Amino acid sequence: MILENLGGPNALLESYKAYEDLLNVGTTALIKDLFQGAEDGGKKELEEIREQCKHYEKAYLEVMTLSEDIVDFKIFRVMT
Repeated sequence: MILENLGGPNALLESYKAYEDLLNVGTTALIKDLFQGAEDGGKKELEEIREQCKHYEKAYLEVMTLSEDIVDFKIFRVMT
């Protein structure tokens, strides 16, 4: 019975794993890559930085949506 009801919590965990690369990176490294991560080692173009910021904002909103306080499944309650 328990194994049959692990699908929901495991699906929630997989949803978080889609953002694992953002959640496990240091902010200093992220900022350095954002502004100075051009292929030639120089600064990135403004449009490229803008697109990357939009990507981070979208990821933030999706993670916050996943992170509701309590998610109830049939026999499990996940608190995120």
